[in-house]
Amino acid sequence: MAGARVSCGSAGADAGVGVGVSASVAVAMIGAEQVIRDAEERAQVLGFRPQKEILYNRLLPYHQQLDAESESLLKKIRTNLGRAVVLRELKPGAAVWTARLIKYIKLYGLKFTKECHIELIHLVYELIIIPDLEPLKLHKFCTLLILLTKRYHLISPEELTLPWKPLYDLGRRIFAKCASTLGMYHYISSLETTYSVMLQYVKIYFPISATLEILDELLPNFVPTHNANQEVIQSLVFLLPYQMPPSQLNQGVNVWLDDFMTLWQVCHNSPPWEADLMALIASVAYHNIGYLDFESYLSLMFTRFLRSFNLPVFYKKTQNHKQQNIDISGMAMWIVAVLGPQSTAQTFLDNFMTTVTTYVHSANAGKWSAKLRDLLKKLPTQFVQRVHRERTNYKKTWETSTPDSYKLTDDDITRFVECMLDVTLQAVFSRTGISDTCTALQQLALLKPSMVIPPIIDKMWCNLDSLTEPHKLTCSMQCLVAVARPLVSGFTNGYPEGPTHIIPLLLSCLPGLDPNDFKKTIVTFHFISVLCNMVPLVDCSGASEYWPDLTEEEQSVCAATAQFEDFVLQYFERVFILIESSSMEHTRMEQKEAEPVRSKLESTSEGALASASIAVLGQTSTKIFKIALRKFKEFVTERILETNVAGQTASTLCRAFSRVNAFETFKLFIPHLCDSINNLVGDNQEIFKEESLDKKLLFNLLLLSQVVERNGIDLLPYLAQIMDVLDKTLKLISKEGYTFACTTLRNVIMCLCNLYPEKCRSSDKDYDAHVKDFLAIREWGKPGNIWNCNLKWHVPNQDEIDGVQTLLHRYLPQELELLNKYIDESVTLTKEELNRSLSIIKALMYANPLMPPWDVEPLNLVESAVPWDNFILTTGVTGSVSMPDGGNVRKVITVVMRKLQNKILNSEDTRSLCKLVSIWEMLTVLTNYSSSHFETHLKVYNGVKRALEDRLAGRPGHLRSLLADRAMLQHEFRVQAISGPLTAAQAENMLSLFTLATSLYSEVRTLSQCRLNWIISNFAYSFKVVLPHLIESLKVNPENEHERLKGALYCLLGPKQTPIIAKHDWKVIRELWPAVLHSTPSEKPSVIRLLDSIIRSIILHFPTITIRLKWSDACVEKGKALLSEAELSDPKFLEQLEKCDEEVEKVGNQNVKLHNELLDILVEGAESTSLHWRHSLMCLTLVPAMVHLDVPYPPNTIKLVLKSLIHDSILVRKMSLKLMVFILKQRKRVHKKVHIETCTIIEGVSETMNRKCIPGFRCDNRWLQYDTDKVYTKEEWDSKSYSHSLESYGFFYWPKTIKVSSIHMYAPPAEQPEYNLLPQDLDDSEKEIYDFFTDKSNVDKLINYLSMEEKKGKDKFSTFKFLMFKGIFINYGDAFLDLFVEHLKRLVADKQEAYQRCAAEIIAGLIKGTKHWSFAKMRNVKKVLTPIIKVVLENMTSETFTDWGLCFATAFENVDISRTGWILKILEDSISEDTSSAVLCCRLFMLQVIILQHPWRVAKYSHTLLRKFRNAGMLSHPYQNVRDRIASVMSVIFEMDMVFPGGTQKVAPSIAAMIEDISPQLNMLLVEGMKGVSVNHSVLPALSFPVDVDNFDTRPTTSADHQNNHSNNTSMEKLKFAIQDSISKSGIEKNNLNLNAIHKFVQEYKKSSMSQNDAPKDLDNGLNSPMDGMEPAASFLEDLKRDSVLAEFLEGKLSTVLEDPIKPEEIVEPEKPLKQETEYEINVRLFKTITKWITTTMSRNPYGIRDSFYALFPVACALGSREGDEELYRLCAAFLSTLAESLHNIDILNLAITSVDKVCQSPSWGARASCLSFLQSLVFHNMALVVNNGSILSEIRRLTLQLMNDPYPEVRESAAVMLAGLLHCGVLTDIPQLLDHFKSLCKGGKVKKGPQRAEELARRHCGVLGLCAFVAAQPYTVPAYLPEIFSLLGRHLNDPLPIPATIRKTLGDFKRTHHDDWQTHKLKFTEDELALLSDLTVPPSYYA
Repeated sequence: MAGARVSCGSAGADAGVGVGVSASVAVAMIGAEQVIRDAEERAQVLGFRPQKEILYNRLLPYHQQLDAESESLLKKIRTNLGRAVVLRELKPGAAVWTARLIKYIKLYGLKFTKECHIELIHLVYELIIIPDLEPLKLHKFCTLLILLTKRYHLISPEELTLPWKPLYDLGRRIFAKCASTLGMYHYISSLETTYSVMLQYVKIYFPISATLEILDELLPNFVPTHNANQEVIQSLVFLLPYQMPPSQLNQGVNVWLDDFMTLWQVCHNSPPWEADLMALIASVAYHNIGYLDFESYLSLMFTRFLRSFNLPVFYKKTQNHKQQNIDISGMAMWIVAVLGPQSTAQTFLDNFMTTVTTYVHSANAGKWSAKLRDLLKKLPTQFVQRVHRERTNYKKTWETSTPDSYKLTDDDITRFVECMLDVTLQAVFSRTGISDTCTALQQLALLKPSMVIPPIIDKMWCNLDSLTEPHKLTCSMQCLVAVARPLVSGFTNGYPEGPTHIIPLLLSCLPGLDPNDFKKTIVTFHFISVLCNMVPLVDCSGASEYWPDLTEEEQSVCAATAQFEDFVLQYFERVFILIESSSMEHTRMEQKEAEPVRSKLESTSEGALASASIAVLGQTSTKIFKIALRKFKEFVTERILETNVAGQTASTLCRAFSRVNAFETFKLFIPHLCDSINNLVGDNQEIFKEESLDKKLLFNLLLLSQVVERNGIDLLPYLAQIMDVLDKTLKLISKEGYTFACTTLRNVIMCLCNLYPEKCRSSDKDYDAHVKDFLAIREWGKPGNIWNCNLKWHVPNQDEIDGVQTLLHRYLPQELELLNKYIDESVTLTKEELNRSLSIIKALMYANPLMPPWDVEPLNLVESAVPWDNFILTTGVTGSVSMPDGGNVRKVITVVMRKLQNKILNSEDTRSLCKLVSIWEMLTVLTNYSSSHFETHLKVYNGVKRALEDRLAGRPGHLRSLLADRAMLQHEFRVQAISGPLTAAQAENMLSLFTLATSLYSEVRTLSQCRLNWIISNFAYSFKVVLPHLIESLKVNPENEHERLKGALYCLLGPKQTPIIAKHDWKVIRELWPAVLHSTPSEKPSVIRLLDSIIRSIILHFPTITIRLKWSDACVEKGKALLSEAELSDPKFLEQLEKCDEEVEKVGNQNVKLHNELLDILVEGAESTSLHWRHSLMCLTLVPAMVHLDVPYPPNTIKLVLKSLIHDSILVRKMSLKLMVFILKQRKRVHKKVHIETCTIIEGVSETMNRKCIPGFRCDNRWLQYDTDKVYTKEEWDSKSYSHSLESYGFFYWPKTIKVSSIHMYAPPAEQPEYNLLPQDLDDSEKEIYDFFTDKSNVDKLINYLSMEEKKGKDKFSTFKFLMFKGIFINYGDAFLDLFVEHLKRLVADKQEAYQRCAAEIIAGLIKGTKHWSFAKMRNVKKVLTPIIKVVLENMTSETFTDWGLCFATAFENVDISRTGWILKILEDSISEDTSSAVLCCRLFMLQVIILQHPWRVAKYSHTLLRKFRNAGMLSHPYQNVRDRIASVMSVIFEMDMVFPGGTQKVAPSIAAMIEDISPQLNMLLVEGMKGVSVNHSVLPALSFPVDVDNFDTRPTTSADHQNNHSNNTSMEKLKFAIQDSISKSGIEKNNLNLNAIHKFVQEYKKSSMSQNDAPKDLDNGLNSPMDGMEPAASFLEDLKRDSVLAEFLEGKLSTVLEDPIKPEEIVEPEKPLKQETEYEINVRLFKTITKWITTTMSRNPYGIRDSFYALFPVACALGSREGDEELYRLCAAFLSTLAESLHNIDILNLAITSVDKVCQSPSWGARASCLSFLQSLVFHNMALVVNNGSILSEIRRLTLQLMNDPYPEVRESAAVMLAGLLHCGVLTDIPQLLDHFKSLCKGGKVKKGPQRAEELARRHCGVLGLCAFVAAQPYTVPAYLPEIFSLLGRHLNDPLPIPATIRKTLGDFKRTHHDDWQTHKLKFTEDELALLSDLTVPPSYYA
């Protein structure tokens, strides 16, 4: 039966193990053999062995011409590129020919010899490292080097060696130098990415010694705690080579791998460089599989991976841990690399996936979802790549192959797929990220289709009939599309059941074509398209008679193929319904007359329809095609559809028919449509005047316009009929009518003259052959053969060219004649007639490929020493067309169009002008393919390729249709690649476009500018054609020619990425910028916005341009290597060579001149009073864009900037401030550096010390420590060398050999430049600055302006202000110090925020600027600044402390601490003063930021600071803000307490020692903390009564009454704990009891007892309290008497509290003693500080947790429940949360479990419950470590089961949650034993009254909780043991509370979590079990 559901069980799953992989491998290996054979053949044909060709070229119909073409092009490129380099011509020579080399590689691949390949690499490498090369050219050369080295398997490292140091220096020069950060060096945004990618490929060719050299260069500057050192690791990732032969690993990877892994273990708390290190280690592991052992790191790495997802498992919902920053790509790569038969990694991966499965489900979406989906996508992708590499290694490569014993086996593949499948299926119905899930399933299905596809098909069947959840159907369909390739190829990949599902699925999905559900319709079209593209829709039902070898599955499929005809017909019936339902009906007349605008939805649906219909029709036999064609004809001929929506959709279908089988479609449609149109038009002349035509006529015209799209040869017989129709319809005045006619004309011409493939079916076999000759089912999913694809192309023949000629002769002359008459005004044309005529000409212009250019002489737009030829390529189309008189078509049209434009330019006919724009574009560009068309086609191709490719097979596994599409793309790219210098005719066309781009109407201007920008982008230097006209247009008066000015300004902004206004040419901007700046001002908002956009465009797109280029001799020599001896000895070349140095110098001088001239113009404009203020401001804004490191600003610019510093306008001042920083940077004095041999400054160390010393504090780096006691004399100060930029040097290790290494340090101050310069010693520029700042009035104005508030609350510390002051003091010493000190004193004395900020900026600049000053000057600075800083510390406020923090942080950064240590002393002394808490916090913050700048050089000083804190009692400060700040400072003090393996740490303060010192004080809190641990202060009334603390027993009650009468016991417990808490808090004598407070509890007890006594007895199953029947008062009295503690405290007052409420006058209130600070309170505050410090340390510092932290664990658990102190409660929760979420090593993990065990023995049930929450978070965040350690796992299991037997239900329930988590994550594997254990606990009859009732109830509750834990552990699955558990739970629904509540809650959760897939889950239950489950989950009826 059609559409019947086919069972898709797992039959055959085991039989298909490895078959899917093997099939793909077989395809790949066949392709590999063909590659080898082909290489030999190509070598014979070409005469050399090409490195790597683009194979798709051979699919082109003209491929035989490409060898000669490529040889000629390569010779030109080599010669001209070599000449350009030797002659040192960067622009245009080297730039143009490197661009053509890039184009050559994209066209032909690496089609040259290995020797040529290596020569090109060497040359491009030398071009890249040219000193001071401008960023744009650097980006281009890096891109070229990537293309040359991307196929690195072609050249081995033995054949090519490239030095690493020049590339490293290049990166530092561009990205790391100070000038870049200031904005003095501009580079394009994509350069950084291109540079890093280039390094990834080039580093393969670094010499073997490079590894040690790179490490010696970078690691000595590394300190793990310093955030700035992330750049070191990033540089290592980019530079360190890891692809090398195994014999060289000891000289490469093995040198550093263990050290880096150790570093990561020591700094395990997510350091900032973690992601970079992960990327490096992942790459190393993946490229050296089998040679590096990561087994010992598995548990640690998988723990890190799990933590990186930040899953919501926290202690008491408090998240505090530092999230692991690991990139998913690196994670996936490393996991795949460590898998294999020799590794246990698969076990860890299984556990990992089990753990995260729940969080992938759509119901648990969160911020972790995207990362998890990304992992699900990338893991299988990487795995497939590894399988492909190991099993299809067909490339002859030098790369290291995986040893056979480490290669993935079939069993490894099966385990991996099993591991990934369940978790991936959980994500199928996710609302977001379905594409990631589909990718994962696609890759998994390639590996094991028999395992992956059946569950997806099951989901599809389950959701086909779903009406309420269409999302599930679309998701299922998308997933099925993803696995379509292995599904269809089931006969060959081990899943023979797969093809049996195809036909039922196709038939069943047709209802998805629903006009009411757009998304479902689109997905269904895609589903049909993908499946049909791989399946020939051919009836094979009779195959069994001729093919005896058919399998059972093949016979089944053959029988089902008889339904293909039904499917095709049903498909079109559904499509017809869609078409009819999409008809547009106008409800208003103006809507009908309005021009229709197609929505994105309509365009998308038409595209999907076309794709699916072409797939269906293209794969059918001719018989089925004809049936479908007749059905379609009946549909369109029996109805008339409106032409906007429904008609367009029908025409799309018509186009699909003609593309598939033009012959049959033309035969059926063209005669009919032509006759219908002729009949409708007839001889009625009135119809040519009608603006609204008959709907039938329009519909027929629309169909005709689309049916003629293909094929030219088949169309020729009908050309006369079509022309007859065109003769009439092209004369129509109706816009719709002649538009359809012109579309028909256009499509006829295109199908006649374009080249395209035909019949791109999945198989090249004859679909009409008899079944005995062609068994179509064996072609299902079969890949195409690129070497024998048998593609048929439509190549225009002479008949077709003659047909085009006929059309041109018939219609073009008459239209041109008509236009000429209109131009001469001998004929009058309406707008519609003119638009019609232009539309006809535009349609005729689609014969573009056959129209030769009429002017081939190029314009000389730029001078060059090398020839600049056209880049002409073969396109397969030969022949040409001409005018009837033989004239050039382009020329004739151009002449007429130019005249026409002059006539209608100022008319209101915008539609005609827009048509004219398109004609100008087509006249200029020699192709029908626009760049947007190519990009869209490429995007679609890549999407289809991703959906259908077989990555295991690689390119040999591509489908034939994909190969055809890729070949067409290659042809289109070739057409696009044709380029060359602009001709005079094209230049004239550009000027015509420019005229339109500056015309009156915005619609015309916008279109013209777009087309003009496209032309400029495709023709090098073509912008120079319009440049003079642009400048002329900028001079117009905007009052009269506003539109022209706007058009010109818009033209300056294009093209988008390389705008004309920011061209990298000094000559161009020298002309353009002044023209813009001196344009007539306009107050129109649009013009003002455009001018702002131009400035932004310049800032964004104008990188630094080289002024003087210095070519290296090595680069020139590499250029010569490309030239032959004859070329090198050419006389003309030798003559040029002699002059090249002179020419380079001339160009440099000219650039300097242009730069200075432009700068002078900008300065003059900024100073001019005649310019509009806005234009003057623009001049000043452009001055920073002119900054250059090689050419300092001249004196006039400096004078302008100085004057602008005190300008009235804040905008001017801001710009001048930045400029001032640039000027001071340019004028910075060169400070002398000295090279100090390391061995001379390290005492007692030999000259050959190994670099593998232990990182950390050592005797050899002790000299770098800051000595607080050191007092320098003048001689010592002035003779000492300072290391201002080497704050991290020496911590990690020294270079390998001390003898050859040196540290770059600044020379002593005595050897530095003299600062006491006299004015006469200064040059003109320096004197301008000196004169300005020695003028007191200038300084006063400047400071007043700088101290003004701009935006209240928004102003921040200004980096540029700081840099300006720094530059002043560095360049001029203390020449201006007195003037600034005067203002500093005034500013710091005022507490205003703006004043304080200004003072902070000055002081920061002063401190930083004095780093080279002499002793005398520094002593003066210290003398001056000391009182000022003290005033600062006095006046600091909460609003200004951030600014002062930035001040000191900036001032101390990269400054030798020994020069500025005196400021530390001032700050240290200030914290001991008696001051407010806010000010004290500010001062502490200053200390903290300073210490942060020197992470390890102030370790000794940290002891002093810590000692001061402790001696001053600050750790227990009464104010919370101070304690928090102290804790933050302490986290910095202890930051360097890290020890690497084998090392010690005795320099920095020790965390362990600190905790050991304070432990006695904190342990005193333990006893106190256990008192009242369980109290909930929020529900207790205030109690105050005296109690004898010494006699207080803290052990909790364990009486049976707690279980038997929970309500009574609750009141009892409240009373008892209230008494205890009051005792512990107040310590009041016991004769002063607050009886009124106690009486409230008594009343509460009475009420609860009465309500319980009044309750029906049967609700408690007859098991009531032993005190049933007693009066409430008596019962309460008995309770009190039984409790010895309360009885003792209340003594004889029991009767009093039982009476009526005590009268107020009878209450004796105790006296309130004076508030005294007790030791307990001090210790609590100390504990708060310590926990805050530890929490901050674990969250901030890289080393994370320490074993000493667990000394505080019992105290935190004890105090954590004291909710009366909110701060204490919060800190304890944060401490325990951070502790639990930290990454533990095994030793600390054992300590943690031991600590938890001890606290679990606590008498407090609250502490025990807290321990369970802690343990749950601890285990989850250290999952892999726990699973890998059997003893720890056993201990956790024991603790969990032990606490499940706790007498308190709250503890038991927490333990059950813990057990469910362990079961869910797969940690516990002894499931049968556990089930038996809990079943045994549940056994027994009714719980009887008696003394054992509580124990029996607790035991049974434990058993029920255990069973419920098994249910809760499987929220989205139903394991086999689950149904039995439900039957067991059902027996206990009538047990005493809390058992029934527990069961019902569990069942409710089960029902909720299993609802989505219940249709699947319920199949695992029997009918009886389902009935039982229904009874359990459905509440009873109210009437039951």
